[in-house]
Amino acid sequence: MKNLVTLTSLLLLLAASGQAQDYILQSNLVKAGVSTNSTMFENGQFIPQGTELPETSLIKGAGLWIAGIDPGGNLRGAINRLNTTDFQPGVLSRVTNQPEGNLHRVWAVKCSEIATHLADYADNGVIDMPQSAIFSFPCKGNYFFSQYNAPDAFLPFTSQTFCGYFDQSEDAHYDPNNGEYPVVEIRGCPLQLQVAELAYTASNDVLATSHPSGMQAMGLEVQTQVFQVNTPTLDKTVFVRYMLIYQGEVPLDSCFVGIYTDFAIGNDQDDYIGTQPASQLMYAYNGDAQDENGLEGQTPAVGVTLLRGPLSPISDIASVELGLQSALAVPDPSGMSPSELYNLLKGRLPDGTASPVGAFAFPGNPANNEPGTEIALGNTPGKRRGLMTMGPFVLNSGAANEIIVAYHYDYVPGATHYEQTQGPQEITQAIRNTFDNCLLDVESECSALTEAPEEFVETGWNLFPNPANSEATLLSKNASFSRIVVTDVLGRTVKELKWDNPVAQYSIPLGDLPSGVYTVQANKQTLPLVIQR
Repeated sequence: MKNLVTLTSLLLLLAASGQAQDYILQSNLVKAGVSTNSTMFENGQFIPQGTELPETSLIKGAGLWIAGIDPGGNLRGAINRLNTTDFQPGVLSRVTNQPEGNLHRVWAVKCSEIATHLADYADNGVIDMPQSAIFSFPCKGNYFFSQYNAPDAFLPFTSQTFCGYFDQSEDAHYDPNNGEYPVVEIRGCPLQLQVAELAYTASNDVLATSHPSGMQAMGLEVQTQVFQVNTPTLDKTVFVRYMLIYQGEVPLDSCFVGIYTDFAIGNDQDDYIGTQPASQLMYAYNGDAQDENGLEGQTPAVGVTLLRGPLSPISDIASVELGLQSALAVPDPSGMSPSELYNLLKGRLPDGTASPVGAFAFPGNPANNEPGTEIALGNTPGKRRGLMTMGPFVLNSGAANEIIVAYHYDYVPGATHYEQTQGPQEITQAIRNTFDNCLLDVESECSALTEAPEEFVETGWNLFPNPANSEATLLSKNASFSRIVVTDVLGRTVKELKWDNPVAQYSIPLGDLPSGVYTVQANKQTLPLVIQR
């Protein structure tokens, strides 16, 4: 099997300085940065790639906000204002509620690495060439964790899973040597979700010093999964899943969660903002036809869509999921007091008064000249920052809440700057349809498998086309064969073909097999195959 280069040297955290180090996902038409301190797209790392657009960031950064009131009336929370943040890398002990271990980096894996890993396991039930990206992942009980990470790295002993993984042996421990691999976790969806690229990191708000925001610490751990798919409808999208684990000793009332986005469409001083409340969407677009000193005449629109909100307890055994309660354009939060930040989370102005535009800023469709948009109101374009909030709810000790958002952009050549806003609205519907189906229609897409691993080429074996639809051809330049076995990701035989006279080329019918990742074996050769429809 192809032995891929380790990412360890690229991903180690600058622990001594306390700085966050980025990992850049780039498996579709977005370069997306993720940092270990819970910051997304830090320093402008949401960049179109592989399109007609210049590679200029559309978002300066994005971060998580959360706050609530403890029984003593104290405001507790953690705010990421990008230039300062209340989050630091690492997880919290389930015993002391203090930082534990040194999970201080971003781990990442690509679909091609998972496919190679599965093909390695499928050929003889043994991993002959371990993929460091898979063996290093911080999933529960990973025996190989220290071996594949920094010399002093260790995985805290806990009942939690940390990263999600496909548990083939069903023993509640991650064992990559048994063909197991990291997956995206989404509540209510199967743990077999393969995507084009997945990154994982963890952070917490229990700092050694006071919070920069001035809020009291909560005792919150945030496990972040960032992932991309590469289907045509979602290839300009980045998904972010936050798992919020509250370990504080007292319940917090009147809690609100917010997603803060600092928009920067090229030149960030001439933008507009808008919302589509029914679609749980906030978007930004250029305020005029020309993005001076930025993207010039190419002015895309960028959107943020809420897909999963926090749970609000309605009884001892039941909860209800919350959607957006506000989505507003907000001023620069730098230097704001804790009470002013909390007022923003509640969907109000910093001084606590109601927003003059209501709970949702500038709703309507600029492309249809609807009233209420910034264009219709004649607002002056400028710097735009958005805050999407959910709440109020009670946060009990030990509660785990899942927040999932999608960041996306679109550009239609020849469309006006206000017509570009149609793109985020259409993409939001496609994202929601796919997400509600647990991404099952994209789970086996893996464009990196269009080329066979080097070992197969060197030995004269090839399988094409790959991905395939109804048929794939197996070709051997140096040997003939009279038997082909096709196995699925679990190593189960799903097709076996035999004939009397050996041949050097054979077309394998695939119409009876569903889309997915498979392994094709002939003689002693094993090749990965993707069926994609």
